[in-house]
Amino acid sequence: MIMKLNKIIYFNVLLSLLFSFFLEAKDSFYTKSGNVIQGITYFENNWIFSQTHSNKSITFSIFNDNLKLRQTINIKYPSHAQDLSIVKYKDKLYLLTTGKQWEGVAVFELIKKNNKFKIVFRKNLKLSIGKNTPTISAEGNYLATFANNTIYIFDFKMLNEKQSVKPFYSFIIDKTQRQKHQWRQGISMKNNKIYLLSGDANIEHPKYLVVYDAYGKVLEKRKLKVNKQNAKKEGNKLEVEGLTFKGNTLYTTIMTGYNGKNKKQLLKIYKEEFK
Repeated sequence: MIMKLNKIIYFNVLLSLLFSFFLEAKDSFYTKSGNVIQGITYFENNWIFSQTHSNKSITFSIFNDNLKLRQTINIKYPSHAQDLSIVKYKDKLYLLTTGKQWEGVAVFELIKKNNKFKIVFRKNLKLSIGKNTPTISAEGNYLATFANNTIYIFDFKMLNEKQSVKPFYSFIIDKTQRQKHQWRQGISMKNNKIYLLSGDANIEHPKYLVVYDAYGKVLEKRKLKVNKQNAKKEGNKLEVEGLTFKGNTLYTTIMTGYNGKNKKQLLKIYKEEFK
């Protein structure tokens, strides 16, 4: 039964090793010191993770369903690579992430040939909202993006074909996620609902997942109950990064350890129970 929209419910979600998978690889780009994961997406039994190198280039790391590294692709493009999503448009696959210097949306074509991947920059979609972090809806029809404590929703087809267009709807995020230590760490959209993840790297500070409908109503609010003691044993940070669906299950990554020596984990944090 769908919960009443005007009722905010807090859930405690234990992000334990039971639901985590360590991401380890020997590739020099993937493990490069100081580069945390910024975005994640999933498609056709593959995980793709994005990392930035001082906002001057992006590394895309592609893993299979068992989290075995298949390939890394480094592209010279000035982006923070914050948030990553994938869409099939006119029979081609495209990766979307934060645009050049946080402006607009960077569009890369993902090409698979002979069991290898190639990623090619195609264009930067212009937005009228300034610096932002975007996601494409799971259905491929809407682009939702975060900027200035606001979620903006665009018609993706119109945006892609006409370039600069205005959002058809926007709303201010919940006050919980407007707090000083609530950095926006991931955004995802499915079934006309927007999922926003927030929290900084401080082990003691709370991390939140808030679910909104397309008009800004808060449907659910989840305070993630993280394993602080384990994080303290591993280092001095605990930061969530990126957000994506695999089927009806929502995943994020979590960084522990130290800056430059991050331990990376993939975590289940939410299951979509209704449509």
